[in-house]
Amino acid sequence: MAILGAKGGTDGIPNMIFTATETWSPNKTVQAYVYCIGAGGSGAGGGATVNYGFSGGGAGGCAVSLLKLTAGVTYTATIGAGGAVAGGTTQAAGNDGGNTTFNGSDIDIMTGNGGSGGAVQSAGSAASASGGSASGGNLMNNTGGASLASSYTKYVTGGGAVGLWDTGRQGSRAQGSIDGYADGGNLSGPPITTSDVGGATDVRYGAPGAQFVAGAPFPEIYSVTSSDLRSRSDTVCDVNVSFQPAGVQPYSNNGRDISYSANVKTYPAPPFSGGVGHLSDDNDYISGGAATLGGGGGACYNYYSSLSASGKGGKGGMGAVLIFPTSIG
Repeated sequence: MAILGAKGGTDGIPNMIFTATETWSPNKTVQAYVYCIGAGGSGAGGGATVNYGFSGGGAGGCAVSLLKLTAGVTYTATIGAGGAVAGGTTQAAGNDGGNTTFNGSDIDIMTGNGGSGGAVQSAGSAASASGGSASGGNLMNNTGGASLASSYTKYVTGGGAVGLWDTGRQGSRAQGSIDGYADGGNLSGPPITTSDVGGATDVRYGAPGAQFVAGAPFPEIYSVTSSDLRSRSDTVCDVNVSFQPAGVQPYSNNGRDISYSANVKTYPAPPFSGGVGHLSDDNDYISGGAATLGGGGGACYNYYSSLSASGKGGKGGMGAVLIFPTSIG
C-alpha cells in the first residue's frame, strides 16, 4: 500500500492506493470515496508483410462508492494483473486484464472487471476490444473504454481509457506508414477527425497542430517508468525516467514523444489512459505502447520485409483500488 502525497484528501488526510493484493484494517473509522478499477487488456501484435489489422486492448471497469470503512474491520483489495504482452514474429490477439475487487464484512463487494485483449484479423478489420464492466459501486459502475476496430488492413488502434465518471473513452486509429501512431483513449476529450499522411480520413488525438489542455483528476497519482516499458523501434531502450501525471495527454504529433536515429519510442500511457498503437515497415523490432493503470495496451503491427520482423502489443495497465478519505475518526 502506498500513501499518496503529504496533503491528500480533505484537511490533509492522506489518500491511498492499492496496486497489489493485500488486506488493510484502519485504526480509525474513515469516510471515503473508493474506486475499484479492473486491469486493462493488452494490444494485439505481430509481424508480417501481408495485410493484417490489429486493435488495442479494452480498459478495466470502474466501480465507485462512498463508504464508511470501520476501525478494526479487515478489508481485502484483490488486484487484477494487466493483460500480458502478445505477438512477436507471428500474429497474436492480446490478453485479457484481470478483475479487481474490494470487500469487507460491512460493505458490499466492489468489482472492476478486466478489459478484453485486442484482436487481429487477416485481410480485414480487427474487431474492437471491449472494456470491462463494473458492479457493487453505490455511486457509479462505469464500463471501461473499448478500443476502436481497425477498420482496414495495415491499421492499428490505441487502447481504451478507464471511465472515472462515465463510460471510458476509446483510443484512436492510424494507417500503415513508416512509424505510424494511434493515440490511446484519455480523459481530456474525444479524438479529432483529421486526414493522415496517406490521405484517408482518420481518427486521432495527436493530429498535426492539435493542442490539449487537460487537468489531472488526481494530481498525486502518476506513473514512473523507464527502459523497455516504452514502445520502441530497434533494440535500443531509453533509460531516462518518465513521470506521467494522470489525465494529462503526453503525446505530441502522431503520438511521437521521442524520436532519434532508428530508435523511435512512445512513453507508456499515464494512469487511466490507453497505450499508443504503433506500426512500422523499417525496423526489425517494434512495440505498442504500454498502459500503466487500468488502460488498454496499444496494438502493434510490424510489416517490415524481414523474416525476423517482430511486433509486440502493449501491456495492459494493472488494476487498482483508490481510497480518498473525506473524514477520519
